[in-house]
Amino acid sequence: MITVCIDKRDPNLLVVSFPADVTGNDLIRNIPGRRWSYSRRCWVVPNTRDSIVHIGRLFGKAYCRFDEAVVRLYKPTADSLTIEQATNPPWPPAGWPPAGQTAVCHTVPRRRFRYAPPDTTFDQYPVVVALYNTLHTLNYSPKTLKNYRQALIALIQHTAPHSIGGLSRETYQQYLLYLVICRRLSSSTRNVHINAYKFYREQVLGHDTEFYAIDYACTRGKERPGRHAN
Repeated sequence: MITVCIDKRDPNLLVVSFPADVTGNDLIRNIPGRRWSYSRRCWVVPNTRDSIVHIGRLFGKAYCRFDEAVVRLYKPTADSLTIEQATNPPWPPAGWPPAGQTAVCHTVPRRRFRYAPPDTTFDQYPVVVALYNTLHTLNYSPKTLKNYRQALIALIQHTAPHSIGGLSRETYQQYLLYLVICRRLSSSTRNVHINAYKFYREQVLGHDTEFYAIDYACTRGKERPGRHAN
């Protein structure tokens, strides 16, 4: 069984986990944009509908266990039965073991994947509360709310114990370089981080509009210097 959930560090990625398996590693390499995370010892793939479809086709839906957040993201109208089937599929799947074979199981009881406790560490953090309230008031989508929340939490963790509300422009520019050099985030993911911080500064704190630039020449020789991100 493989499990698929939204990456807590980067909501633009999906974490795909399964026991050490040469066949599984060969299969997942067919998914565009996949990469191995050495720090977390798991595969990550782009958080897109195409990735979900690829995973289901390659591994077989009966062998896939999707986090409830993934199901609700791509099937917002799913009923409770559909969610239950996707988040807690029967194991072993129907038809297992194959005809003529004997199943050898060393199963350890485990909690249902869908009921894993969510990370609520920052739910009452003033920055997150203010962000939630403003996004809800302006009627932003749940996906934007989730993306901005994760982006600001990453910034809070990086700059602790200092408040992100008082960051200088230079300090934030250094953080953007950190996202490029150390975390190697794509330009689209970096834009999520920038837009989340700009939203917090401009819509929540009421500060003037800021314009941020990343000097790619210092980090990636193949990219042109002086490209800007709003």
